[in-house]
Amino acid sequence: MLTSHSSTMKTNAALSLIVLIFNLTNYLSDAKVVVFFPVPGTSHIRYHTNIARALADLGHETWVCIPESLAKTRQIDTSGIRVLRYGQSLGDIEEKIKKTTRIHEAFFANETYGMSAILLNVLSIFNELAMRILAEGLTEKVKDLKPDLFVLDGLPFVKVIYTIPYKLDIPYAVIGSAHDTLSYRIPFSPAATPFQIIDVNDNMDFPSRLKNAVAYFVMLMRPKLMDPDPVSVFAPEKPHKTLEDIMANAEIFIVEMDPILDYPRPSLPNTKLIGGTAIKEARELKDPFKTFIEHSNRGVILVTFGSTLSNIPDYIFHKINTGCKATGMNIVWRSDEPSPDPARILTQGWVPQNDILGNKNTKLFISHCGKNGQYEALYHGVPILCLPIFGDQPYNAERVRTKGYGLKADMRFISVEDLSDMVRELVTNRTYKDNIARASKLFRLLYQSPKKEAAFWLDHVIEFGGAYMRSASQKMPYYQFLMLDVFAFLSAVISLILVLSCALMYHLYKCIFCKSERRKIKSE
Repeated sequence: MLTSHSSTMKTNAALSLIVLIFNLTNYLSDAKVVVFFPVPGTSHIRYHTNIARALADLGHETWVCIPESLAKTRQIDTSGIRVLRYGQSLGDIEEKIKKTTRIHEAFFANETYGMSAILLNVLSIFNELAMRILAEGLTEKVKDLKPDLFVLDGLPFVKVIYTIPYKLDIPYAVIGSAHDTLSYRIPFSPAATPFQIIDVNDNMDFPSRLKNAVAYFVMLMRPKLMDPDPVSVFAPEKPHKTLEDIMANAEIFIVEMDPILDYPRPSLPNTKLIGGTAIKEARELKDPFKTFIEHSNRGVILVTFGSTLSNIPDYIFHKINTGCKATGMNIVWRSDEPSPDPARILTQGWVPQNDILGNKNTKLFISHCGKNGQYEALYHGVPILCLPIFGDQPYNAERVRTKGYGLKADMRFISVEDLSDMVRELVTNRTYKDNIARASKLFRLLYQSPKKEAAFWLDHVIEFGGAYMRSASQKMPYYQFLMLDVFAFLSAVISLILVLSCALMYHLYKCIFCKSERRKIKSE
């Protein structure tokens, strides 16, 4: 009897092992190789690695392309993913970009009217950099991995890299913070859809609509004036396509945006607005932050200006310090400079931004308004004083002001007194705290895990493809999407009608004039 029972148990165990092996085999056979290429900057690589990790949790093999200069610093968490290094001969890419573009130097030197030129210079530099990356052999490295999906950054800075999946015939997806209606071929109106690098909102007066329309027109013309032609250089065997046409054929567009922090926007079935992937629950702080913040009885103000700007001019530091001092609160400041008052101001070259924002003692966030930081502040319900510098930051600052989550100012020109008043207003007026706390509750309800949602949609198009979601507007040439052929035809018809009308009127006039002349001659 015991022998029979033992035999049954062994049989059941063997069957369970066979089922386990069978399921594991199926699981492994469903696993796909996915390669991510973010803009070669720390903040962009971080949110791509967040999504890559979430996709790896679904069983896929995920690789993130990271330049050698950033990969070896270990500033980026690469746990759970694989790293495809590139740019060994390019040196410190992020530092070179910062020095070449002079973004911060131009801003603090008050070169206000030169910032647009600097933006064009940034695009030119990134185009040149991307061409060098392709020339160095990144395409061959990607080919060796035999990926099932290639995921690219949605910013225009790296559109040249779209040559890789086009050349290798790999399905590709787009992830980024830009809701690029022109590139994604989304029908829209410039009167109601703000452009993401100018400080307008969705309730525009005539000057704002004019400014917005001009910005869209410039962006529409930019590819014709600035984009290189990598297809003819690196994929001459393929039918020639522009980078814009290649981008429009992506399987899916995933945008780190939502109508809670941003504005309601037109969309298509293959455009998914997922919120910010940087959000997460706050972890327990470690010293020196823990002790400093816990002993800040009147609260803490967090001041950071992003990963690329650790130090600001002394006069700006003095303004912000004086403005915060009036509240009696302590300051945690991301800066490489030593603290002028260690009892009140904690300066560190790196700060756990999300964990500090999630601490109950943090009352205000003073920020340059990067997208990741804004989403962390929204998630934890902390009002923001926006001091933007460049790129999408003025736009981000304006949406915070419009939504009532904070205030904005130009740190170069605002007086110490006005800055003090703004800080005091944000920490004493409950309206801002209530507005962003309500938005935080709504965001947590609707966007529980943006990185998991992004991973879900990537996994979805790996299995089913994105053709069924693709609009006809994404399959046609640019001139058809913009109806240039229709406008040209109508213009020709109208011009022909005008010419014929003028000819007819001239003929009638001539006939009437001639008859009048003949009558006059007869009467004489």
